[in-house]
Amino acid sequence: MSTRIAVLGSVVAITLAAAGVVVVEHFNDKENDRGQRAVGGDQPEAGGGQPEADGGQPDPRTMTLAMLCPKVDREEHGGLQSRLVRGGCLEHFPYVIAEREGERVSPPDVLPSVVKGFHFPSGNEIELHVTTSKTDDCIKDASGRSIDAPPLYDVWVTTSDKGEYNLCSGVKYNVDSERCPNEASALEGKAFAVPGYWGRENGGLHASSVVGRSVITLACISGVAAKCVHWGYVPWAKYPEGTGTELADHHKACVSAARARYLDDDRSYTCGDTLVDTVDQLGIRQKDTSSRGANFTFESLWGGGGELVCMNHLRYERCEGLMTAIDNIGKHCAEDYGPDEPWPPGAMLMVRSEPGKVAPSGTCPETPALCVAAQLPQ
Repeated sequence: MSTRIAVLGSVVAITLAAAGVVVVEHFNDKENDRGQRAVGGDQPEAGGGQPEADGGQPDPRTMTLAMLCPKVDREEHGGLQSRLVRGGCLEHFPYVIAEREGERVSPPDVLPSVVKGFHFPSGNEIELHVTTSKTDDCIKDASGRSIDAPPLYDVWVTTSDKGEYNLCSGVKYNVDSERCPNEASALEGKAFAVPGYWGRENGGLHASSVVGRSVITLACISGVAAKCVHWGYVPWAKYPEGTGTELADHHKACVSAARARYLDDDRSYTCGDTLVDTVDQLGIRQKDTSSRGANFTFESLWGGGGELVCMNHLRYERCEGLMTAIDNIGKHCAEDYGPDEPWPPGAMLMVRSEPGKVAPSGTCPETPALCVAAQLPQ
């Protein structure tokens, strides 16, 4: 199966088409279903030092939408395809605390109607309202068998200038051909809940708790934490259903692979509109044998902690320093592995991509700005 990682409008993401392609995401000035407007522009990655979970509790009704979902510099426009873990305005909320009757709640349990999200720009926990009325019934393996049907959430916050606002407003999932009826419309503006969180203080890897308290992630469908669930890697499920392999580690591998997080610095090295093929040896996602994958070769293998197992070639050229760093840590693959051949110990996910690609800037895409073609002076 191929996946296209597309830069459309203001935000980047990836989506999966039935047997192959991809395209997705658009987070722009679009009316949502309550007539309020989303904020245009990419959302910055939450990061920095270890966030404090016991911060103040501001009333979000005194905060404007721009304060809750700040824009970033225009050089971020069309940024790295997968630097978004959570997508939409939820990119500003690295983790969420959910409790019911004093006990922590974590997926697959349905969330309570009110949760607390750590808002990185302000450094505070903010009350979020979540509702669910449907499940994602389109999570299937390569043979079309259902894997799981987790709830899809609307995540709301009350602002001083826009009233109630859906933090995934305007976020879309576009596919060339739908695997299920109304697949794209069912996912528009929705979020998934996933155990744990991904933060820069962890080098971009998954962690289950913050300062000793278990947390969860809420991710719009434009964030890779949500996409990897929709692609079949449901972190609390087993495959085949109920009896087989636990998929938590496959989900972690998928998040890092989609972001091209090759080193331990939480940096992505890929751009939007990049067609790749992701393969596992379980039967969830298989090699793309269509014409779209004709030029794909083995790129990389990923492990269950989200770490790179080994690299054959980079997704984009002209990253000599990156390739040297991979060589120095002994992660250049010793051989050219195939999807159906035995993989090295710990490898759970393969990425196949077209070698020789060059970013629009003509340089290594180690920052979002380098995924955008340089503007000639007028």
